[in-house]
Amino acid sequence: MTKRLQHLMFGVAVFGVVLLPAPLVFDVIDTSLYLLNEDMTQDEDLYLATERAQIDGVLDGDLVAATGSLTITGTVTGDVFVISQGRVLVTGEVQGSLRGAARDVVVEGAVGNDVAVTALSTNISGMVERDVLVVAGSFKLEGEIGRDLRGRFISGTLGGTIGGDVDVTVQNLTVEGNFEIGGDLIYRSTRDATIADGAIVSGQLIRLPSEGTFVLELWLTIARAMSILAFVVSGIILLWLFRHTGARAAGLVRTRPWRTLLVGVGVLFLVPIVIVLLVATIVGVPVAILLIVLYVLGLLMSPVPAVTAFGNRVLGGRGGLFGAFVLGALVWRLGIEVIPLVGVALYLAALTWGTGGWALAAWEERKRAPAPEPLLPQSMMVSDAEADPLQGWEPPLPPSPGGTASTTTEAAALPGSESVADEIPAEDE
Repeated sequence: MTKRLQHLMFGVAVFGVVLLPAPLVFDVIDTSLYLLNEDMTQDEDLYLATERAQIDGVLDGDLVAATGSLTITGTVTGDVFVISQGRVLVTGEVQGSLRGAARDVVVEGAVGNDVAVTALSTNISGMVERDVLVVAGSFKLEGEIGRDLRGRFISGTLGGTIGGDVDVTVQNLTVEGNFEIGGDLIYRSTRDATIADGAIVSGQLIRLPSEGTFVLELWLTIARAMSILAFVVSGIILLWLFRHTGARAAGLVRTRPWRTLLVGVGVLFLVPIVIVLLVATIVGVPVAILLIVLYVLGLLMSPVPAVTAFGNRVLGGRGGLFGAFVLGALVWRLGIEVIPLVGVALYLAALTWGTGGWALAAWEERKRAPAPEPLLPQSMMVSDAEADPLQGWEPPLPPSPGGTASTTTEAAALPGSESVADEIPAEDE
């Protein structure tokens, strides 16, 4: 598969999200487990940020999920776009397309349109009515593909039926005896395919030379896809840990773009200068090391508020914090992969705005933070009067001129003594 075809795959994923039918109403679910029971029907699009999801009922709409694992035993009437660090298993029916990235993708049921996935392993034993586009470590076909198969994988096993053409780049290709293809079988490889007796190829069977760096490029492609997954999962965790600050940062990026941009530029330029000055002093080296670690982490995760603000704008403010982040992150990262030259500008823009958003949000949260509680226990705390026994005491008034003292004194007694309020008799003339 050429580089252009690799980019096309990422483009399919990007536009598959962006061009989903604009939902009027949808849910954003943030939980450890989402379960749609088989006797239930959901009549709107579903956006998931969850550890595990299972669709046993009917989802009348599209599904966008960032999840540890996804199982579909029921029916999804729209498209499915999934990012998962685990398995995506379809034993039911997806009437639209299945797109995304996961560790393993298994299609045992039916997909009405296309399948475009990146995974360590992909297995199709069910039915895909249109095209399949796969980048994987291993690929196995035991079911049926209605039109064409395109892909790049280390090892591939073809059985079942393909209605159109096959054009793949593969290290080891095995064609089983029950395989039947209605068009051409074109594969790029350094070695001949192993073709069993009984396989039917209606068109041409052609082996083309493969690029020498095939395996390296394949793993780099998979690594890029997995890095997208890692960014999405890490961003969800970060927003969950700092929910108030993250929401405020994304809001500041959207409502005060110029201020956050200027603050972001200032932080990105000033921190390296501070690090250099600290390294010049022996005492400042530990602080400089800490700043370096935080700066590197910031280069990776600072774009989170910016992409969340973008996703929020695309969804019209209806997607919630996690839904906006997932959509914004996918479009942003896949956009960088599709258009490498523009991708640098996309990354720098999100980094700068995101850094400014985090800085301003942290400052505003600091100003609104309540006063810290005293560290001393209540048993050791004393009042002001107990701390200073003489507080509030005044000396008695002196005698008045002419030898006559005041008839009363308003002086307060010392703490712990009785109050003095006796009249003082005047001296005899």
